[in-house]
Amino acid sequence: MIILNVLKLNKYMEVFIMDQMLVKILTSVLTLLALTLTTFIIRFLSAKVTQIKDEKVRKMLSDAVASFESVIPTIVLEVQQTYVDSLKNKNAFNSDCQVEALNKAIETAKILIPEHTQSIITQLYGDFETYLKTCIEAEVKNLKISTGK
Repeated sequence: MIILNVLKLNKYMEVFIMDQMLVKILTSVLTLLALTLTTFIIRFLSAKVTQIKDEKVRKMLSDAVASFESVIPTIVLEVQQTYVDSLKNKNAFNSDCQVEALNKAIETAKILIPEHTQSIITQLYGDFETYLKTCIEAEVKNLKISTGK
């Protein structure tokens, strides 16, 4: 009977040891799975955060450029109406007046276009004033084409 009890005890010990080994193996596997899953989640969330930031930056840049482009026609028309038309009506518009009209448009644009937008335009296109001058002259040409003058 004692031998039988010892054999049963040995069997229970073997089962207990096997259970402990199984728990250790499962714990190791689950730990590895948790680490892998955590790494995947962190990378996924990091990519999403970057995507959101990129979208916000893209929208900010797009808004700044759209704001810049929308103000140029208004400025050209304002200089046309307040300065150029009166000189043309007097037949006094010459190349010096043309330069003065461009300078007036540039100065008005610098006042109307926020510093933040000017900074973005500079980062995107280089020198702000050069780009501004190019856009103003292109708008003057568009105005001439559309009015047939």
